[in-house]
Amino acid sequence: MLFLSRVYLQIMGGKLLFLVFVIIFSDLASQTHPTYLYNLSYHRGFILPHRSSLAYIINQHISEYTIESSKQLNDSSKWHQLYRFPYWGGGFYYSNLENNSYTGKVYAMYSKIDIPIWLKNYSTVHYSMAAGLAYLTKHFNISDNYYNIAIGSSVNAYINFGLYYSRYFGKTRLSTGFSFTHYSNGAWKKPNLGFNVPSLFINIGYHTNYPQVSKPQAKPNKNVKPFYLYDLMLSMGTRQNYAADPNHYIVNNLAFTLEKQVSLKRKWGVGIDVFYDPSIPIRHQKIPDFNQYIPYVRSGLRLSHDLILNRLSISFQTGSYFYDPFLPDGYIYSKVGLKYNINNWLRANLLLKSHFFKADVIEFGISIYHPLKTNNKVE
Repeated sequence: MLFLSRVYLQIMGGKLLFLVFVIIFSDLASQTHPTYLYNLSYHRGFILPHRSSLAYIINQHISEYTIESSKQLNDSSKWHQLYRFPYWGGGFYYSNLENNSYTGKVYAMYSKIDIPIWLKNYSTVHYSMAAGLAYLTKHFNISDNYYNIAIGSSVNAYINFGLYYSRYFGKTRLSTGFSFTHYSNGAWKKPNLGFNVPSLFINIGYHTNYPQVSKPQAKPNKNVKPFYLYDLMLSMGTRQNYAADPNHYIVNNLAFTLEKQVSLKRKWGVGIDVFYDPSIPIRHQKIPDFNQYIPYVRSGLRLSHDLILNRLSISFQTGSYFYDPFLPDGYIYSKVGLKYNINNWLRANLLLKSHFFKADVIEFGISIYHPLKTNNKVE
C-alpha cells in the first residue's frame, strides 16, 4: 500500500510539474512578435552551513553555471503590463559542490520568471524566482556516504531566488546581482537538511529583437473592487522520519481558506488546516517501534499572501498550531508553492510545508474555489 502511494505521489508530482511547464510555454507561444532572450551566468558562492553537522563536508567556495532561454512578455495583455513586461522561460543549472567524496555535482532543469521592479534609461532592476528538479550525484548512503546528512535522495526540488541589476546595449544585456539556491526533497527521504547556496553572479544575454526596457505607456489600473472567495483543498504527501525507518508515512491536509483579492496582482487569506500525520507518534517515542501505525491529527490557523500571475499564483503562507498534542515541531509552520486555476472552480496546488527552514512534507493537492462576488478577470 505504501509503495502504491509513493508511486501515486511521484506521478502526481510529475503531472503538476508538467502542468507548470505547459502553462509557461502555452503563454509564451501566444505572442505574435516575440522577443527571446538567451543568456549565460556564472555564480560564485558557498554552501551555507545552517547546521554545525554540515561544516565538515564543506571544503571551499563553489561555482555555479546556468544557461537560460526566456521570452519577454510584452504584448497587450494586462498582466504583462502590470508586471512591467517580465521574462518567462526555463534553464539548465550545473554546479560542482567541491567535495567529490561526499557532495558530488548538481544538475537541474527549471522554469523561471524574471520581473522588473525599476526601469530607467536602459537600466533595470529585477527579482527572479525559479523552480524545477535537481539531480545530485552524491547523497546519503549508510554503507559508503554516511557523512552526507544533508541530502537523502538523488532527485530533489530546485528553488532559486535572485535580485540583480541589468544594463542594456542594443540587443545585448549585462547583469550582476545576488542569488540564493536551495535543493532538498521535502523530507520524502531522510536525511534531508538540504543545501542552501548564496552567491554573487554575472550574466550576459542576447535578445532576438530590441527589448522593451521602459514602463508601459498606458499604465494599467491594477486596482479592483475587493472581493472574497473561498477555497477548500485536500492534499496528500509522503515523508520519512529517519534513514533507519523503512516506512514512508502518508500525510493528508484538509484546508479551508477565505481569500480577499485586493488587486489584480495580490490577494490575502485566512484559513484553517487539519493535518493527518501518522509519522508523529513514532517520532515521539523514545525507542521507535516502526511496526506501529498510530493515527495522529493536529490543526492550525493560517495567514496567506498570493502573488497572481494570470491563472498561476505564487503562494506564501504562515500558520500556528492551536491543537497538537505532542507539539514535535513547535507552534509555527509555513508553506510556499504554486496554485493554478484549471477552470473557474477547480485549482491544482503544489506546496512545500516546513518548520523554520526544516522541510516537513511536499503537498500535492486539488481544491474547489468559488468567488463570493463577481471576479475581475485579467486578460
